[in-house]
Amino acid sequence: MKELLAGFAAEVFKPIVTLVIPGFWALTAWTVAMFLHYPTSWVFASKHKNGSGLVFVITATALGIILEDLGARAERICEGQGSDDSDWYDYLALAFDPQPIGLRYIGTVVLRMKFEFGMGFGSVITAGGIFCTPISLTMKLLSISIVGALTFYFLHEGSCSVRLLKKTRSELLNVFSPRLQSKKIRPLNRTRPSEWTSPTDYNSLSVGLLNSLEGLERQKPIKE
Repeated sequence: MKELLAGFAAEVFKPIVTLVIPGFWALTAWTVAMFLHYPTSWVFASKHKNGSGLVFVITATALGIILEDLGARAERICEGQGSDDSDWYDYLALAFDPQPIGLRYIGTVVLRMKFEFGMGFGSVITAGGIFCTPISLTMKLLSISIVGALTFYFLHEGSCSVRLLKKTRSELLNVFSPRLQSKKIRPLNRTRPSEWTSPTDYNSLSVGLLNSLEGLERQKPIKE
């Protein structure tokens, strides 16, 4: 039951971090600007709180999906448009049993990267909302400067996460992909995915070596 709840919590947490939070961040400034420019919209939202809240959540989520798509394009640009896709397809075809720690680490980095790119592109939209808000010029410049610094920070961290992901995936492929092993270590005759090297192969090899060593120990003559 605990594992089921943990998995459910993880599946709920991911869209909140990658979609809802960036969408809220991008939409809030524009919502405030609309309420200040059109007071009747604030009165209407106050009278229909449930409906207005639902519309806001749906709009923020839809905007978050758009921001995630922009983040995916930015990831592609950071990796390089002319980069070889064969390593990526090799990585997608890998099946781990049990899963190495590096795979869980990649999942954490991917989640962080999506959040960083989403907040980075969302900050650009937020800056536009601040510009349209009826406040003093000094407050506008100060707020936009802060948001601009956040934009640079999030986009920079997102590009760093892309490089980290590329390196980590490459290291996993060097260990588990037979195509790369045939190029860098030794030729393998395994061509079908079902015959690819997996952690189970290494575990079986380790067990066999241990059994052989135990047999040699038993065959040693006892010195008097």
